Amino acid sequence: MILCIDTALEKCSIALCWNGECIDVLTNDQTYKASEVLHILIEQLLAKNNIGMEDLKAVAVNGGPGSYTGLRIGATAAKGLCYALDIPLININGLRLMTEEILERFDSTFDYYIPMIDARRMEVFTCIFDREMNTILPPQPKILTSDFLDAYENYRIVIYGNGGEKAKEILNKKQISFVSNVETSAKYFKTLVWNKWLNKNFENNNTYAPKYLKKFHSISH
Repeated sequence: MILCIDTALEKCSIALCWNGECIDVLTNDQTYKASEVLHILIEQLLAKNNIGMEDLKAVAVNGGPGSYTGLRIGATAAKGLCYALDIPLININGLRLMTEEILERFDSTFDYYIPMIDARRMEVFTCIFDREMNTILPPQPKILTSDFLDAYENYRIVIYGNGGEKAKEILNKKQISFVSNVETSAKYFKTLVWNKWLNKNFENNNTYAPKYLKKFHSISH
């Protein structure tokens, strides 16, 4: 049983995952309230499923990119639990996490998958995955320009996330599909966290820090 924590963007969500399946998930719809509700949600989720802290085998956390404050809250909670329970810490890349929702929601196979998180002005946090989920462009802050995807103009592309709206304004190529209502959520940890568990791909709890991608970035208020 793995506890999954996502405080990277506006909404805080947590889930229990077991053997590659999501057992249950709780989401707080109030924006930027992770510091107030995270530990309450954890208590509620465990109680609802009759799970004790001693039953947890690992804690997984969305390691970014995202809100600077939100990432710190999630990382601090996850590290504290792992230290207290002496269990492994698992990091999940937030951009890859967003892609799990796209893979579940759409039957179409795209040539390239491009998640985007709004980073203010014309900048986004983004990366590029191919259809086998290999990383073609590593996660990075990117200032959007009209020629951003010129090298991919003959391929089917899907752009998704809250950064996609600004991309849509300047990237009007016909082969690009845009999906705006995609957020990170703990319920989509299931496959990613299970693979990391099987491969013992754990973080060093003493040195772990989220992937902020920039020295300081806050997308709250």
